Parts: sequence; structure tokens; C-alpha cells
Amino acid sequence: MKEYASFRKILEENCQSKGEEDLFSFEGKDGGVVRKTFNDLKSDIISVGNHLTRMSLPKRHIGMITQNCYEFILTCLACMCGAGTFVSLDGSCTSDVLKETINILDVDLVIFDSSAVEKLNAIHHSISSVKYIALEDLEEYNVNFKTESFPYDNSDNVFEFREHNPDDMHLIVDSSGTSAGYRKRVMMSATNFLASFQAFEEKMKFDGKVKFLLALPHAHMAGIYAFLNFSFVRGLETFLSKGMHCLEHDITEQNPDYVILVPAVAQALLDRYHLLQNFSAVFGNNLRYIALGAALIPEKLVKEYHGLGIKIWRSYGLTEACAIICVEEPISSLDADCRTAGRALSCNQVRITNGEVLVKGKNVMLGYYADEELTKSVVEDGWLKTGDAGYITEDEKLYITGRVTSMIPLSSGKNIIPEELEEYFSKIDGVNGCVVFSPDFVDLYLMVYSEEAPTTFNNIKDLLSDANRELPLHQRIRSIVISDVPFKKTSIGKIKRGCLEEHYNYIVLLNKIRDIITNRMYTETAIRSNTNFMEDLGMGSFELMSFLEEIKQEINQDIPRKDFTKMNSLIDICNYIYESI
Repeated sequence: MKEYASFRKILEENCQSKGEEDLFSFEGKDGGVVRKTFNDLKSDIISVGNHLTRMSLPKRHIGMITQNCYEFILTCLACMCGAGTFVSLDGSCTSDVLKETINILDVDLVIFDSSAVEKLNAIHHSISSVKYIALEDLEEYNVNFKTESFPYDNSDNVFEFREHNPDDMHLIVDSSGTSAGYRKRVMMSATNFLASFQAFEEKMKFDGKVKFLLALPHAHMAGIYAFLNFSFVRGLETFLSKGMHCLEHDITEQNPDYVILVPAVAQALLDRYHLLQNFSAVFGNNLRYIALGAALIPEKLVKEYHGLGIKIWRSYGLTEACAIICVEEPISSLDADCRTAGRALSCNQVRITNGEVLVKGKNVMLGYYADEELTKSVVEDGWLKTGDAGYITEDEKLYITGRVTSMIPLSSGKNIIPEELEEYFSKIDGVNGCVVFSPDFVDLYLMVYSEEAPTTFNNIKDLLSDANRELPLHQRIRSIVISDVPFKKTSIGKIKRGCLEEHYNYIVLLNKIRDIITNRMYTETAIRSNTNFMEDLGMGSFELMSFLEEIKQEINQDIPRKDFTKMNSLIDICNYIYESI
């Protein structure tokens, strides 16, 4: 098996063996497709590295806050080859958190695009020592701080691929840490990545030439791992999508062999296929492999893709362990066990302590930047606490049962893993997503998201109730609510569990108002949360005012008529009430 000594050596070897082969392609500013070979990439890395070196930045901490783009990958690789430490900033955070992060991470330079202008305008005066480079012409965005254009410096080469010690910090990933409850500013070394790449190649083999489509957010560890490993190291021809919102279009236009998805997106593609009954219209002509991770993967999903001839690679990992800890090969038959996360990569060990998955190896992070106390609380004697609950079988396969932090300790003394119950209820027809939680640690509550017509909700609830009666007493649900309002999720498709009680109360309110209007209209029409009162239901001014009075009586909430006239749907009413509270 090939050993990876450094990013510089990998670049040199790939340029020698396939320098003129297409590596990256992406949509250019004029709408055409831009192509970059390995030789182009090397030239661009040197060019950007020259400019960054000449800037003489004190810490050489180069922050980037952009949408998916080639320049993001290019700057990251320039840093991996010696230009500095690459800092991937979280574009979804607030302006205040962004300011705090830039200060804490000692960022000298921020490279940004139009998506970050508003936030940087709000905070630039508080981080006056920072320099800025804009990826595009931002004249129309009223940028009120000094910027440079993205650098392509082809003058004398002062950037000589200066190598860091491979064990030194090369990259910092800033993310929300939604499930952990704290911001994660994770430090990674070249050794972390290179050890993982080598171990991953032992596990994942492709048949023949493969075209890869990358739609994951580049700023997340999974996206960084994907373009460094599959594109840069393994040399897969890669189309850079602007994001998951372009996925269906890009798959059918680019016809990739391989994509990486989160389960929620993979399910959405399947739902689209069920609607169209046309494989190529959803998956293109060549799709053979999908890698899934970032959440528990439903068994039904894996088997349905197997039936379509698409191999599903399942992986388990987290940011602090360089994205990948375990990998499981595609199933070979419908009788295969689809629940396992697979066996550990050779670069790390996995064990279970007090029900929690721990990992130790060369791929485990250096720590959290400028937070030794937090690092010590998560890593003990080299073992990283993942926060995930699971078990390992005799054949060394890991099974994830849920989050230790999402485990519900009921007052009865029983511990409930909500993900197990969610998987159980998600198999029922009409359930497109569900969450189990307990607001009082006494009783369990189930929220269901359904894309079916609301007129069928009672039938779905009956099915759920029947299934509930089959459960052991301590796992039974006390309250079930169904809605057509999706759960709040992170950018990689994980449900935000910190918002569940608020979402539950919101849905109870929405369903109560839905019942009022359904009873008033005497209609069999499916009244969805976004159904327009006037356009879809034909309600006139008198009916709307009568509806308003009934709402006031039923929910004891005053809504001025002048405000109510601006509300067109159930969602509008609920949002108004919640904003007023």
C-alpha cells in the first residue's frame, strides 16, 4: 500500500503521472464549465502561495468564509503545502460569533465572497488588524472595508512549498457543534489526514475510472476530507457543485459515478425517483456509488438503493477524528445487515466505555484551538470521547445506537435512546421523519413530519398508536403529534434537538388552528400549513374576521385585525404568535 509522506509529494507524484488529466471542473462566471488539470492546480497553488507569502502575515492563519468554490480548495491546498494554517470559518454563525471566532483563532486574513459581506460589514471595525481578500467584484454589495482581489501572483517564486512538520497544525475547522453544545474549533495536522487517507484506501476500492461529484459544504470537515482524499490524493475527476441545492441538476448534467450524501438527501432523491419513475432523470446515467454518513442510516434506504443497482458505502466518523472512523462495504444481498457502521480504519482503534464510543489513533485531532480545558474533557489518555452510544460485535463491527447526549434518562430509572424508537416509527407508511423527546423526563413524546395530505393524519396516527402498543411499557409514547412542517436541521441534515420542545408547542398550536378552520369551512380540502386562505380556500373578508375571533377565543391570543389581514396561511399566524410571545 502506498504511503503518503506529505501533500507536496502527493502533488508532485500526481503531476508526473497524470498532470494533463482533468481533475476539477466547475461552472464559471459566464455559465460555461471550467476545467483544471493537476498541472493547472500546481501552478495555481504556487501562484496563490506566492501572494500569501509576500503578505508577511504574523500568524499566517488564513480564514475562509465562502460558498463552495474552486478557490476554497485551492487556498486550503496552498496552506497544506506550506502557505500557512487554513481556517475554515462557519458561515452559518451570527456576526458576533464570527467576530469571536476570528479573534480566538488569531486569523490574519479573511478570504470571503458575497455571502459573508453583511456579517463582515457589521464586525470589521472590531477586528481592525485583519486583512481581506474578496473572491468576486462586490461593488454592488456596499462593502465598507478595504479588500484585495483574489491573488494569482506569477512573479518570482518566493513560495517553495515550505513544509510544516507533518505533526504540526495545518488546518482549523470551526463548526457549530450542534450536538455537543459547544463550538468546535478543531486543530488538525497533516499526519491526521495522511494516516486516514492511507487507511481509507485499504477499505474503499472503485471499479474502473470514476467521476466524482462533490456537493457537500466545502467548509465542513466531511467536505474538506472529500476533496483532499478523493480528488487531490486519489485523483478522481471531480465536478464541484455549488451545493446540495444544485444536486439533482448537477447529477443529471454531469453523470457522475460517485457522490457523497447525508441520509436525508439520499431519501429525497429516492422520493423524487418514486414520483418520476425515471432513473436517469434523478440519478443520471452512470451513478454507481453513494457514500453515506453524518447520521444513523435507515436500513430500508440502503436496501432500496441496492435494488436500484447503486452501491452504498456507509461510514461513521466526526470532525475530531478527521471525518472517518469506520467504513462498511456495500451489501451484497437484501438479507445483509444494514445497521452496522462497519469496522475501524487501520489508523485508529475503537472501544466502548460506559456505553460510549471512544476512538484513538493517528487521525484524532490535535485538540481544540486555545481551549486546553475543553480538549482535556474530551480526550483522555489519547482516547477521544465521541458522544455517540454504541456497541461492538464479536466480528469487530461497530453499531451506533444514538447520542449519549441525546439519551433520555427517565425518572423511572430507564434510559431511552431516542434514535432507536425513531427508526422503529419511521418504517410506518406516511412518516417522512420523526423525533422522540421528553420535556419532563417522565413521559415520551413523538413528533412526526409527514408529506401526506393532512386529511390522512388521523389514519397515520392510528398506525403509530398500533405500533406504540407493541413496545415495552418504558418505551411507549404518551403523546403523538403529526405535522407537515419540517424539523429544523443543521446544514448537514441533522435535526436540531435543542429546539424540539419549542417545535412541539408550535405544532400543537398550528394543529389547533388547523382544526378551527377545518371545522369552520366544513371542507374535505387538505389544509396544509402553507395553504392560502383566500387563494386556495376562497375565504372572503367576513369569513376571515369570523375566523380571527374564533382563534382569539380558542387560544386566548389577541391578534389585531390590521396584522391579521397580512396573514395568508397557518404558518403566518403561528409565526406571528411566537414572535409576539
